[in-house]
Amino acid sequence: MNLYVKDALARVKGVGDIFSRADDFSMRVWLNPSKMAALSVTPAEVNAALQEQNLQAAAGTVGGNPQSGEQVFEYSLLTNSRINTPEQFEHIIVRTRPTDGTVVYLKDVAKVQLGKFDYTANAFVSGKPAAFLLIYQAPGANALDTYRGINEALDRLRPTFPKDIDFKVPLETATVVQVSINEVMHTLVEALILVVLVVYLFLQNWRATLIPVLAIPVSLIGTFIFFNLLGFTINTLTLFAFVLAIGIVVDDAIVVVEAIQHNIDSRGMSPKDATIKAMKEISAPVIAIALILAAVFIPVGFIPGIVGRLYQQFAITIAVSVLLSAFVALSLTPALSMLMLKPTAAPGTRKKNLLDRFFDRFNNWFNKVTLGYTRSVGKWIRKTPYVVTLLIIVIAAMIFLFKTKSTGFIPTEDEGRMFVTYELPEGTSTTRSINMIKDIMTRVEALPEVDVVGGLAGLNIISFSNKSNVGTMFVKLKKWDDRKGSEHDVNAVIGKIIGSTKDIKEARVMPIAPPAIPGLGQTAGFTFQLQQTGSTDDVNKFETVANKFCKR
Repeated sequence: MNLYVKDALARVKGVGDIFSRADDFSMRVWLNPSKMAALSVTPAEVNAALQEQNLQAAAGTVGGNPQSGEQVFEYSLLTNSRINTPEQFEHIIVRTRPTDGTVVYLKDVAKVQLGKFDYTANAFVSGKPAAFLLIYQAPGANALDTYRGINEALDRLRPTFPKDIDFKVPLETATVVQVSINEVMHTLVEALILVVLVVYLFLQNWRATLIPVLAIPVSLIGTFIFFNLLGFTINTLTLFAFVLAIGIVVDDAIVVVEAIQHNIDSRGMSPKDATIKAMKEISAPVIAIALILAAVFIPVGFIPGIVGRLYQQFAITIAVSVLLSAFVALSLTPALSMLMLKPTAAPGTRKKNLLDRFFDRFNNWFNKVTLGYTRSVGKWIRKTPYVVTLLIIVIAAMIFLFKTKSTGFIPTEDEGRMFVTYELPEGTSTTRSINMIKDIMTRVEALPEVDVVGGLAGLNIISFSNKSNVGTMFVKLKKWDDRKGSEHDVNAVIGKIIGSTKDIKEARVMPIAPPAIPGLGQTAGFTFQLQQTGSTDDVNKFETVANKFCKR
């Protein structure tokens, strides 16, 4: 693992660091103090003998000087001087006595066996012994490309594995990114379709509808030009910004088209004259609308701290797309309007089809709604004190809810993965810890939502410390399509694990969801330390303070 697989994966583009939890072979020499004392052999003599008689020695070269001038290559010769079997180590000579010819071999004072280099690291996957490689992404690397590169490298290496060795991925963070991007892309398409339908519903003219719709791809694609300049990437935040921008970037174009069409129908002007007159009237309002929207989003990008970094790409993406939409509305939209817009047919001049009759009914209904809304606004204007009172009540309710509603940084979502850690009493043996991790893994694997479970006995993922009394399991859940419903999400799985391990009294088992943002901590939630700064040594008083703090 450390010689072949680790180096091959380290060469994959996007891989930053690899933390190996694989077992290296070692020749373990167990010294027998009684035999060493009887033969007057010290550990230093044994160590010196091992270093002298187990080394890689160069035997010389082939083609080296002095040679004839026609020699082209020179090769080094290495002898097979390193020993690698227990029998060879047993016959290492520790001491000789020339006076009587006696020889002390290593087997006379020690037991030699081939074993693991470190017995504190014990890894399992699906209940079978395993070797772990924890792979970390390089800063700025593409997570999806890195994940694909790692899988391709493992697929190339798989034919070279021994027949009884295979690989599994008990934990990865790329699938949730891919699924999130796919969901946002679906939402992007749905939003585009809805915007087109709504625009056509109100404009009721395919020519007038096509012009604002063309402003959408021009504004969104144009925004990508600024990504390299601003150092942005295509991620879930920027894609979500595009979803919201779809409904915003058409506003300016709709205003321009409506004004030009009004001049053509009401004033009988030609498309060219109607466009020139409309642009003189509405250019300033279009610019004002774009600047106002940009003024709303741009300051969000300057919020300090981690919150500002989260919203920066989202806000700036919308602001750039809005400014570009204003530019399109002042340039491309008028040009298309002169070429495509035509006078609307007067009522009664042509036979109505099914779509026309639908639009007539919709217009009649919408006129009634508009008239009712206008009358309601008039009534509320005449009753201003009641409106002000209602506004005060709404503001007070918002303040109350803001203060009483529980707060959090980022909500935890179902990422299809989780951790399970356990902690035994201090001083617990490694053997007991291995038995514990096998027991918990068996219980976790029995859950229908679980796909793969990998465990590391001796590693605490929260503090990333190595102790014999701790262990961590990496749990990969099945795909979201296979576990629909809140009763099968990650929170429900955490509850099931707590229920299935509650009978374990000798260990503290904690199933934990991963952090909402990779890198912000090892797990979700938070930790804190309550420190007593007073001079009192009353433990009961300190316990009372701690309980009061936890109840708040």
